[in-house]
Amino acid sequence: EKYNFAVGLNILHTAGIKGNTKVLVFNSGRGQYAYARGLISLCTGVDEGKLQNGQSLSDEEIEEVEETVSSLQFSNVSIVSAPNIYIEDICEEIERLQETERPDLVLIDNLSFLTARQQYADCREEHRKIAEKLWTLAKDTRIPIVLLGPLSKGRRKMNDYRPSAADLPAEGLLKFLLLL
Repeated sequence: EKYNFAVGLNILHTAGIKGNTKVLVFNSGRGQYAYARGLISLCTGVDEGKLQNGQSLSDEEIEEVEETVSSLQFSNVSIVSAPNIYIEDICEEIERLQETERPDLVLIDNLSFLTARQQYADCREEHRKIAEKLWTLAKDTRIPIVLLGPLSKGRRKMNDYRPSAADLPAEGLLKFLLLL
């Protein structure tokens, strides 16, 4: 689970902070401030655990954190945190923005927590509907959407392991996206 978080942080840091690209993150699988703490840690080199637990920071670390927080406030990175996010919320959030306010990239973390408001007979049908909505959103807005999800822990321990869609809990959703 921390691997997809690291990928998300690196996308935010590289595209949103260094590249000055408008990135909108929908964070559904982590605590409300996880991405902010992670970005501060990545930018300053201060251990994230120290930031989270409120451990004593040196004067130099405090200064670095303050500078980073200030620069993050003026960055093009926006983070929406919700425990279980509905695909409809994501679509509505993006569609309500004026074209000039829309992000250049959408990052959704965590694919496992992405659901639809409507109840479906089974997961396959729900995954199909979610995939259709994501595909339509990306096509209509011309905004790339990056989906993150946890990999199977057992498979990661294999020699010469290469992750695939089969390792994601919402494998069906990815299959539908690839077919569209």
